[in-house]
Amino acid sequence: MNIKSLLIGSAAALVAVSGARAADAIIAAEPEPVEYVRVCDAFGVGYFYIPGTETCLRISGYVRVDNNFADHDVTGAFNATATGLARAGGPYAAIVRGPSSSRMWQTTRARVNFSAKSDTEYGTLEGYIGMQGNDGAMGVDEVFLELGGLRMGMFYHWLDSGLAGETDSIAGLNTRFNSIRYQMSGGAFTYGVSLDQLGASWATNSAVAVAGTEGVGVSGNLGGTFGAVTASLTGFYDTEVNEGGVRFLASAQVGPGTLGVMALYNTGPNAYVSATGFGVSATAFMYTEWYAGADYTFQATDKLKLGVAGQYTAFKTNEIVSRDAGDAWKVGATADYAITTGLALKADVHYESYDASAYVGTVERDSWTGKIRLQRSF
Repeated sequence: MNIKSLLIGSAAALVAVSGARAADAIIAAEPEPVEYVRVCDAFGVGYFYIPGTETCLRISGYVRVDNNFADHDVTGAFNATATGLARAGGPYAAIVRGPSSSRMWQTTRARVNFSAKSDTEYGTLEGYIGMQGNDGAMGVDEVFLELGGLRMGMFYHWLDSGLAGETDSIAGLNTRFNSIRYQMSGGAFTYGVSLDQLGASWATNSAVAVAGTEGVGVSGNLGGTFGAVTASLTGFYDTEVNEGGVRFLASAQVGPGTLGVMALYNTGPNAYVSATGFGVSATAFMYTEWYAGADYTFQATDKLKLGVAGQYTAFKTNEIVSRDAGDAWKVGATADYAITTGLALKADVHYESYDASAYVGTVERDSWTGKIRLQRSF
């Protein structure tokens, strides 16, 4: 009886010890603290704090598919005095290759923007990277640092802003440079100055661009909002060729919609407004001297916006004795429809006509162009 009691007691003690060890084995470790992403509303919609920092990041962009069409009708001939202008690669090369053509094609574009901002004792600090690819070729489109009103890097110029819709196009306009820019606001005004690293410039009476990428441009912008009117005046000067110009842009609420106007004067071909032909290849023989355009857009429904626009361009040659190279005018209409949040449809159609001057010849080019675009923005 004593032996039996001893065995039972020993078994009970063993079970108790085993149970205690088992209980110790299943004790869970304390979870590590998790830092969830926090919304940052200091710099607008879409920013969030990078975990562990006070830096706010915003990722945005779009995916775009364009279905394009074009129909060109070319008539007339060149004068003997302008045969050099019509050589292969010259400003009228596309017209010479004509005489007329019609085609449809598709293009794609993808863009992703990264904007990182934080507050400092000197103002807002931003690092920006814009990646863009057309038809599959992706690369850096913009990259800059900005502190307060000082921006340095590769980015789009004030000249990149334009009229609403798809009709406005200043032939030969270049709007992206490596620049050092300072911009600030005071009251109703915004003003700034920029030093721009220029690429190829165009010399007077030359068929080729000035070699090198060491040219320096100086540009400035003065803008403001006065009630229902917003306006800006932009000046630009290419020190490599001593040519430049000025551009005026304004918009105002008129009736149920918005009226926009834009005008440009250019003294000669330069890195900002280079030599070009109307709807043809850029060369050093022809440049935009005058441009004037206007558009009117209005919100037809909650989802549909409609617009009409027109423009006029006068061209000159860049010979030592500058000559009239003809003019062009263009009219068009654009419709924007918001299909759903983040997805939009755009349709536009344009008619444009180029008429050569007496010096150039009797060449005329009439074109119908347009597209249907789907764009997913985020």
